[in-house]
Amino acid sequence: PEAVRDIHREYVEAGADVITACSFRTTPRAFAKAGKTAKEAEEATRLAVRLAQEAIRSVHGSTLLRQGFGGQAGSPRTGHLVAGCLAPLEDCYRPDLAPDSGTCLAEHETQARIFAEAGADLILAETFGSIREAVAALRAGRKTGLPVWISLIPGPGPTLLDGSAWPEAVRAVAAERPDAILANCFPAPDGMELVPDLASTRIPFGLYANSSAKAGATWKPGDRIDPKPYLGQARAWIGAGAGIIGGCCGTSPGHILAFRSDLPLDP
Repeated sequence: PEAVRDIHREYVEAGADVITACSFRTTPRAFAKAGKTAKEAEEATRLAVRLAQEAIRSVHGSTLLRQGFGGQAGSPRTGHLVAGCLAPLEDCYRPDLAPDSGTCLAEHETQARIFAEAGADLILAETFGSIREAVAALRAGRKTGLPVWISLIPGPGPTLLDGSAWPEAVRAVAAERPDAILANCFPAPDGMELVPDLASTRIPFGLYANSSAKAGATWKPGDRIDPKPYLGQARAWIGAGAGIIGGCCGTSPGHILAFRSDLPLDP
């Protein structure tokens, strides 16, 4: 827990507005594969949200005011938002393993409810390579009353990992009216080819790439695009209308610090 809290703190200090809880694999399904119970999974999910909240308070206290996703103007805020990470039930790189729609909806509802009870400000349903599961996760998140952001993981070229055309995938999730649509875990040089379809939805959109520096690459540990060239890519996304940017696999607080120092972001 101390390590997770410290990592969150580094991102808060770098200037991130949204801190994503470390809950990518704290589902009953994942825990069962490790011989653990649904109760242990729930405890881990609640702990993940609490650690993000504690990291924010350790930097900024709890007396600032903020208006944004998850709060009304003038309500007591920490100045930052905690997103509950709602991830694919199986391997995010294997959308073919996703359960049927009914199972996806039921299991995502359980996780989303825990986020809401634990005090998350919004739900970030992220890294979805299956249209079917992405829609189920969105609907599950909506049932909590919290804002829901949906993030799709593109495959090589303008496709989703399940083989669907990228425009089809974006239209499918846009029809559910999420609070934001994003793309994540793609090589930064591929970002601009994803933007037109995201922008066409007229829903707030954003991108957070991995650290692969080569277009069309599959991310591997050790890939590294430095903050400066990544920032160059992000400038183009912002110029095309993106309002939410960040970093996925392999990026660091240094990338967030570069955004905060250079880009005309709305605080």
